[in-house]
Amino acid sequence: MITIVYSTHKDTQFNSKFRKHLEKTVGLDNVQILEYQNNNEFSLAQIYNRGISESKHDVVVCCHNDVYFSDKWGIMLLNDFRENQDFAIIGKAGSWFFPRSGIYWEEMSRTMVGQVYHHPKGKVRWLSKYSEKKDKLIPVVTIDGLFISFDKRKIKHMFDENIGRFHFYDHLFCVPNYLEGLKIGVTSSFDITHESIGRPNDEFFSTKELFVNKYINYLPIDINNLSNEK
Repeated sequence: MITIVYSTHKDTQFNSKFRKHLEKTVGLDNVQILEYQNNNEFSLAQIYNRGISESKHDVVVCCHNDVYFSDKWGIMLLNDFRENQDFAIIGKAGSWFFPRSGIYWEEMSRTMVGQVYHHPKGKVRWLSKYSEKKDKLIPVVTIDGLFISFDKRKIKHMFDENIGRFHFYDHLFCVPNYLEGLKIGVTSSFDITHESIGRPNDEFFSTKELFVNKYINYLPIDINNLSNEK
């Protein structure tokens, strides 16, 4: 029913604990978990494309290995796809606007939607509430890479292995699919907690420039401008 793909550089004990968490919370029996040990040999795009090629199920989830889910999240996700068959990609946080700067969260309070809990070790758990919970998917142009799910039968572009390693793989997947007319949405049907906090580094900014150069003729992308003509 669902194939879960993730890259990990952690040890066997950590990986076993994470796998057990996925199996316990997903709420489904027929789940394929593809864990790829990756000590910087491969980009996330390479790992995720390998996962797609080796996946047994149509709904594929690509996620970080330090996220934790509420119970029965897999059932909720399948319901999201079943009830919204015009959507191809579903995430937990995203934006309906992509600026020319390439920083999709540049106007976070105005353009981002979704909810993500954060719980770094030794700190109190808190909620990044970009928008109120909705009982339906919120359309966006891109989603955050901590959780990317999609129906592999519907996507028209795989992850881009030519730009970046651990940054912008999410937007280099979402944006070309969006520009091809695929619908992307953010769901509130289950909760997700992220142990780490994303911090831009030198690779982030260098990859951002490559992304902007590639899609400059389409930026900014505004979901209210469905033609995306520039």
